[in-house]
Amino acid sequence: MHRLSVKRPCRSESATIFNDHKGRYGSPKITRLLHQEGYTLTERTVSVYMRQNEAPLGGL
Repeated sequence: MHRLSVKRPCRSESATIFNDHKGRYGSPKITRLLHQEGYTLTERTVSVYMRQNEAPLGGL
């Protein structure tokens, strides 16, 4: 499977989880939820996606 075709759903899914929980979930919890859904990615990758989506970090 092409890497880009895997990244898109992970990015959108992580943004959806973040927004569904009103911005209260950070990369560790989002990573655990994505693992439960069958995605294989690291906490660092999720945090990079969050920064690229301009999700506020640390309640700033």
